[in-house]
Amino acid sequence: DVRFVLRLAATGLSSAAISRANREGFLRVSLAGVEQPLSKVIEHSLVLVDSWSEVEQALCELEAHLRDPSGGSIISLDLSALIASGEVGNARAVTSVVPQLGEPLTFEASVRAVPAAGTSMAAKVMPEPAPAFGKRSWRISVELQSVKLVSQSAKVFVAYAHTLFLQKRPFRTSPAVAQNNATVQLPHAFASYALAATLTDLQVRLEEPLRLELWRCDSFENDVLLGTGSLALGAVLDE
Repeated sequence: DVRFVLRLAATGLSSAAISRANREGFLRVSLAGVEQPLSKVIEHSLVLVDSWSEVEQALCELEAHLRDPSGGSIISLDLSALIASGEVGNARAVTSVVPQLGEPLTFEASVRAVPAAGTSMAAKVMPEPAPAFGKRSWRISVELQSVKLVSQSAKVFVAYAHTLFLQKRPFRTSPAVAQNNATVQLPHAFASYALAATLTDLQVRLEEPLRLELWRCDSFENDVLLGTGSLALGAVLDE
């Protein structure tokens, strides 16, 4: 048996700064809802992951961020480079600006498989081999890039669900602060979905558009739906 472990190694952050963060309690790392103190090296086991083909989806669902318990602010941690790399080795993971430090935090991120005996193996996110006929293994990636509000400023996120993706819950980006009439990048906006289907079945299911919802969020109020949109998916097979 093996377990798959995400490793985050903080770069450019001194031990003194980490000690201060833990002493003053203004930074905690949250991975899949599990919080732990900030440290130079953070390791997190990917739960319910039994093979490399499941690692990418598990990383997409981690909802990785840093939290300030004193102020209640959420500081996003972007793992998209690691998710998209699909190669052995490290990738850079960067947070948004940490108010107390005045700059983002950077981590070297990697995933490794650890056998029961404890020795590590090479890390790689790989698709399952596809059979020659009948059902094949497909992987569909969705990356939402930016949003622009034209009538207000707000803290927003985008959510979506599609029957093709077999999601346990709707995907949602991390919140972004959108200023009126200005384009802002959406953090944690990448997700990848694996499925098995024949080409004909996939073409039929892709006829259903991807419906997007734009939500305004606030710590002291319920989320408010600002608008919806749809994205045609049929053309992805032409790429």
